[in-house]
Amino acid sequence: MLQQEVSHRVGEEVSLSDIREGHYADQVRNITLASATDGNHGRSLAWGCQKFGAPCKIYIHAEVSQGREQAMQELGAEVIRIDGDYDASVEMCRREAEASGWFVVSDTSWPGYTEPPRDVMAGYGVMTHEIFNDLESPPTHVFLQAGVGGMAEAVAALLRQYWKDEAPKVCIVEPNLAACLFESAKQRQAASVEVDEETIMTDLPCGVPSPIAWKS
Repeated sequence: MLQQEVSHRVGEEVSLSDIREGHYADQVRNITLASATDGNHGRSLAWGCQKFGAPCKIYIHAEVSQGREQAMQELGAEVIRIDGDYDASVEMCRREAEASGWFVVSDTSWPGYTEPPRDVMAGYGVMTHEIFNDLESPPTHVFLQAGVGGMAEAVAALLRQYWKDEAPKVCIVEPNLAACLFESAKQRQAASVEVDEETIMTDLPCGVPSPIAWKS
């Protein structure tokens, strides 16, 4: 995202190595990246922003732990805690980023916003290939957390591409209090559910599936 925006601002193609080496630091420090998170995704984005020198805004919901909040702050992110749930933090991040001219790096998509989530989904291939490299034969089953569906879809696709007909059976796991993918499967289309209370899977109270993850 930084490469695309810096290239647009300077009017020429800019390499990632040039950005990493700080040649465009003045432009990068004026590009704010934002996301909503339960902790892991936001921490990763905060680390990247610190590495490249870009401002970072992270939105978290009421149940995210103080430890996770502090970890992102220590990486230089400004953390905004809201009263609502994860889906509400996604909506507030989207709305305030649009109003402020920030750039959202999210693992969930919405109409008109698909490329960054697709890149995030592709990034899950790194950990998947690390697993492939350590296994001599495919497992029989793989259990994946659901969330909004991005990680589950990406890993399931890579398992099929790598092992083809020997690919393991994939089991998607989500809380019954936030079972948006289960409901989507029942309706055979992307379907949202209301999340009325926190689940024991604290990082995964997701009631709205990612459209590109479901479509893929």
